[in-house]
Amino acid sequence: MSSSIEDQIIGSYVKYDRLSKITYDTYGGSSIASATELNIYIDLYSIMHSIFSESGQTIIDNYTSITSSIINMVGHYRAFFRKMNVRTKFFLIFSYNTCDINRKFLAEYNEVFLKKSEIKTFRKIADDNFNLMNILCPYLPDIFFIKSERNYEVSVIISYLIDTLGSNIPNLIISRDLYPIQLCAIHRYTSYLKPYKFRGNDESVMLPISEKSTFRYDFWNFFANYRKISIDSMYNISPLNFPLICALTSFPERNIKGSICNISRAMRVISEMIDTADIKILPSQLYTNEYLVQNIPINKVEARMNTLDVSLMRSYYDNDIECKNIKLDNLNDVSTVNNINAKFFKDNPINLSLL
Repeated sequence: MSSSIEDQIIGSYVKYDRLSKITYDTYGGSSIASATELNIYIDLYSIMHSIFSESGQTIIDNYTSITSSIINMVGHYRAFFRKMNVRTKFFLIFSYNTCDINRKFLAEYNEVFLKKSEIKTFRKIADDNFNLMNILCPYLPDIFFIKSERNYEVSVIISYLIDTLGSNIPNLIISRDLYPIQLCAIHRYTSYLKPYKFRGNDESVMLPISEKSTFRYDFWNFFANYRKISIDSMYNISPLNFPLICALTSFPERNIKGSICNISRAMRVISEMIDTADIKILPSQLYTNEYLVQNIPINKVEARMNTLDVSLMRSYYDNDIECKNIKLDNLNDVSTVNNINAKFFKDNPINLSLL
């Protein structure tokens, strides 16, 4: 079934009634329930991945519609939180998620999307829109666009920004990708929103912040539903071990296929070592387990985990000149925005009243 870019992006907006419920469930009764600021990170990789998925056909009759639809998405969420007297800052982050560092650990890392991104038509659509976004966003109020030139994972950049902008400000990550959920375990006051529609119903899900008593259950329940698997009673393992669980099993979202061991065994091995302790363990610490020692080469687990671990990849990013070159210009120039809107978005205008 074919659809236009506008249909796909606009159709992913979480409806206000659903957003109201899951926002209350996430923040109600927490230490930040009365917060008046919120930093929102929109994962543009997940949007582009959806638009150019192999399972459907996207009608592209106006290349700039990606930019306008994403900016209108910002307006949609900003208007919602404005009614709650919450000031929002938006960070629109794009990467092809094919960093050479990840691929040194695993040559096949995100190979499917890498090949897709090398298709000239795809690359032109992406580059044209993100060049336009780069021009537009500095003139919009508290809306920032960041593109990774070296294609670090979007989650790595989000993690860097969270630490840079202040640890006491609540954060919301909007994505359909599974990789970013680990940020909820790493960063305090960080939640994750997955827009999801099913048969016309809005069934979007928001992961709570880590201080919530239900966080571990909600985290692994989300993971199990995403994977369409059963984890039985293994919900007490610290979500800090998400990268290790995925390394031991599989992570098809980055072309890491073929389970080293099944999910039940992976969680049982980790549970036997740390029980309910809120600590993160490394593959080398697991290799007192007889099954792993006899059946699974440790270097295979380590290579997988290295690519999936935001904290490890942060160590590379923090020492890369790319993070030092991030510019968060906030010129807020209405006249310039009106001119850009008239020139580039005549057929699919940006709703400036919501911004």
